[in-house]
Amino acid sequence: MQKMYLLVLNSLSSPQKAVQAAHATAKFMHCYGTSSNVVKWVVDDRTMVILSVNEDELEDWEFRLNRRELPFSTFFEPDVDKKTALAVVADRETGKLFRSLPMIKGD
Repeated sequence: MQKMYLLVLNSLSSPQKAVQAAHATAKFMHCYGTSSNVVKWVVDDRTMVILSVNEDELEDWEFRLNRRELPFSTFFEPDVDKKTALAVVADRETGKLFRSLPMIKGD
């Protein structure tokens, strides 16, 4: 089973977190939507997990995922002039990397 993990900035309001997660998903699907593991996720799994990070953690996760050569996308929100979210599809084993991150909370 695969899941899409969405890491969003914890400094955003709840509505902003949802919108930024959607932006990151759209960008990820645009970049990787035809790769076999992403197609499998879309057809078989479709589970999404939205997690909360600060700006430093978001940058650290970019580094970690690059180092593991995992396809991911980040979304840069021009209205706030920074990266606000990251999307990655991961199998169960890789998904364990994210278990220390908290899920997003409402306002």
